[in-house]
Amino acid sequence: MKAIKRKVIKDWLFFAQDFNLWTDPKSKHWNGDKANPEYGRYFPKYDLPKEMALSKFYDEYYIIGARAEYKFPGYIRNFASDKLKTEEGQREILRFVGYKEEDMVLNLPENKEETQCQQTQIRHPLLWKHRL
Repeated sequence: MKAIKRKVIKDWLFFAQDFNLWTDPKSKHWNGDKANPEYGRYFPKYDLPKEMALSKFYDEYYIIGARAEYKFPGYIRNFASDKLKTEEGQREILRFVGYKEEDMVLNLPENKEETQCQQTQIRHPLLWKHRL
């Protein structure tokens, strides 16, 4: 799923307010934030301040996703996260990953608060399609 950059950065900065996953601890930009051994090893490190490093990570993440989508059309596709909010969007995603219409179970949000909660939980931009 591809989410709006400023929202992703805001959400990650809130989630990681006590630690820094993106700035290299050896960098002059390291400000003494705690490194997070549980999550930190999964993220690249940059010689940038925390928010700028997160922004660069976001850009690289989606560039890699776009390259994968280009290289493997029909297997990988980036969907905008707002596709989850509509019946047609959910159906489009489920069709892409191989569900038949009669097997689809949709989960449409009933209110804006629920939609907001679902959006903040989105962390992965790619859906993989496996052909049998």
